[in-house]
Amino acid sequence: MDISRIYAITLAAAIFVVLLVQTGRIIVKAFSLTAWRYFVKHVCYPLVLLRRRGTTQLTRLDCLSLLLCIGVTIACMSVRVEDRQTLSKRCANFFALNLILLYNSGRSNFLVDKILRVRREKYELFHRWMGRVAVIEGCVHGIISVTTKPSLATTLGIPLLALLPALDVLSALPLRRRFYEIFLKVHTALSLVILIFLWIHVQPVIRLSSLSLLLSSALWTLQILISVAYSLYRNRGWHGTAVVVSGSYTYPRANAYWIDLNRPWKAQPGQYIYITVPKAAGNYLGLLQAHPYLIAWTKGGEDEDTSILILVEERRGFSSILDSCINRSTLLHGPFGHAPDLGRYDKVALVASGIGIAGQLLQVRKLLEDRAKTQARVQRISLVWMLDHDDQEYLMRDCIYELVASPGADVLNVLLYQPYVQEDQTAVAPETPGRRIFRFTRPIRGGSEALGGSQRSTFDSAA
Repeated sequence: MDISRIYAITLAAAIFVVLLVQTGRIIVKAFSLTAWRYFVKHVCYPLVLLRRRGTTQLTRLDCLSLLLCIGVTIACMSVRVEDRQTLSKRCANFFALNLILLYNSGRSNFLVDKILRVRREKYELFHRWMGRVAVIEGCVHGIISVTTKPSLATTLGIPLLALLPALDVLSALPLRRRFYEIFLKVHTALSLVILIFLWIHVQPVIRLSSLSLLLSSALWTLQILISVAYSLYRNRGWHGTAVVVSGSYTYPRANAYWIDLNRPWKAQPGQYIYITVPKAAGNYLGLLQAHPYLIAWTKGGEDEDTSILILVEERRGFSSILDSCINRSTLLHGPFGHAPDLGRYDKVALVASGIGIAGQLLQVRKLLEDRAKTQARVQRISLVWMLDHDDQEYLMRDCIYELVASPGADVLNVLLYQPYVQEDQTAVAPETPGRRIFRFTRPIRGGSEALGGSQRSTFDSAA
């Protein structure tokens, strides 16, 4: 065969293979993108139960994940069970294995937050449900053991059978929501007592249950040690701590506080801290309380922040006495949490209501900073703030001014919606292109006005 024909056939075959591969990649990409969009739209985002105070929003994906975990547990416990002794032993092993996940928990969990980067509310959801499964497993094992070996009832059987359901009952939503601080301390104390009783109950031999119990105890101890060491590092000991220096921006049910940092760090969007004021109640009982607050704004240099701002909505308990703790020593624990990366989107819209603005401002600032460094592709940012009170805007006015004055803020529009409508109000012409803050009015409930009702006036001429 002629060399030219061989070359032509080889070239045609190569082109055909390239076209085939590229076509396959396009088909796979289109199918995977369509499948992912369908999965996100119909599984990840739809809510099964709306969030109530003290609970977590339950999506379809959460339900499927919980059902899968519970279904696998039931299947593994029921397969090839010949008698009650086999069921009891299997429940004991599964109970001990679940303890590894349950005792490696807590509000300030470094493994979950820093390494696995699992959102706290999702982990707490699975912690509650896996805890209920573990309680059932432990009770089944205990009931079978006590009925087959009555001697166990007088030693550890009855106490453990009483403690496990008590731990579950005291974690019920009404009690947890109404007496959260008491619930937290009682929950920790009962968990410690159960762990001690289990060590007494388990025989000192190398088997699955004893190894699981050893790992649970080790992880819990390690987590406590890391938490204490991190607090000592962040606060430079127990006494030279951060100080609440300002609570001057005070409006109905909302306060803004600046906190100086003894050891500066660079705060990221979505991060929160736990605050402890040792002498909040006039004695050192305040050390027993730690309350989470989202970091709303920061001051400092480019690489680290020296002060942070938190917004507090006044309710019962700690938030009602925080205003009297100005200039008192304050312990900070954290930061924890993280926010999704929005820099890969062209247009970003952030919506907040009331003091929920605390979760959006740092995100906007990071987007503007990344865009100035050509690390984000965002071309338009819209920040919508639905105010709960007509004067609430003054809580964050300086922060918003700083945002609109920052480099690259020409892509930012800030829309403020006031809650009250005055009868003599008239519409005002839109702002000039150089100004990026707009204020609108809306009715409190319903009404003929749409969400973006008449534009009332500019936020401030200095903007």
